[in-house]
This record gives sequence, structure tokens and C-alpha cells, in this order.
Amino acid sequence: FPVTITRTVDDIGLDEFSLVIPNNLPVNVKVATNAIVEGARLSTYSFDKYKKEKKTKFASLTIISNQKISDAISKASIVSEGVLHTRSIANLPLNNE
Repeated sequence: FPVTITRTVDDIGLDEFSLVIPNNLPVNVKVATNAIVEGARLSTYSFDKYKKEKKTKFASLTIISNQKISDAISKASIVSEGVLHTRSIANLPLNNE
């Protein structure tokens, strides 16, 4: 779900977009927030260290909920940054310094 949204937003060329998490969601709101943040961030990954043109601008995501989700957003951001760093290291050639 988040992957489809972020790719569509990128294709359309939007600078920002919002998602509303409804109260009657059949899963925990924090779990849903975590999935949205991680999915959105991980779907934007591209190993571009050796490319001349690098994509540096990504759409800004706002998540709207009536519950406190800032901790879930922070945790998901940290986890996804760790995953992206690991992916980048795994994509480097063995002789990279």
C-alpha cells in the first residue's frame, strides 16, 4: 500500500501528500503508522552512488491521526534509515574504500 502511494505520488510529481488513519482501522494505529512510514521511506531507495544524476527531492508525507503517533513515526524512521544504510553497504563493490 505505501509503496504504491509513494510511487504514484512520484509519478505525478507532487511535492507533498497526506494520509489519514481512520479510528475504525482493524489494526493498531501505531502499527499502521509504522508500516506507512517504513513502506514509504523504503520504497524511495535507489543506489545512486555511481550515477551522475541523483534524485535528492522526495515528496513530504503528513500522517493525520487523532492518536499520538509521534513515537511510532520516530521509531519507523530510525529503522528505515538503518535498512537503507545496510542496503547501500550491501550494494558497494568489495574493493570500495
